Amino acid sequence: MRHEFLGMLLRHIHTRYETLLCHFVTLLSSQGLVGEVETTKNVVEATNRPKLYERLEHLQSELSICEKALAEYLETKRLAFPRFYFVSSADLLDILSQGNNPVVVG
Repeated sequence: MRHEFLGMLLRHIHTRYETLLCHFVTLLSSQGLVGEVETTKNVVEATNRPKLYERLEHLQSELSICEKALAEYLETKRLAFPRFYFVSSADLLDILSQGNNPVVVG
């Protein structure tokens, strides 16, 4: 039961992150920022767009929620296997994602 909950939580985090990424890419393309930054040498001028700061702040706050949820998920794994406390979060994610392939993990 707990394993199913954690799997559902991880899928929820992934879905939320993918949505944020989509919103970020849309924001960059809809505001024309990518092309503007490439052609304009002044970053203040290139990014001076209405409500851009507010939108980026919102995306940052949502991303922080994803990071916190992922950290909590990793903490549950560390509680179950204390040796994971000596592994960085990035490495732990790699280990957990390759759990069925021990050759890659090693």
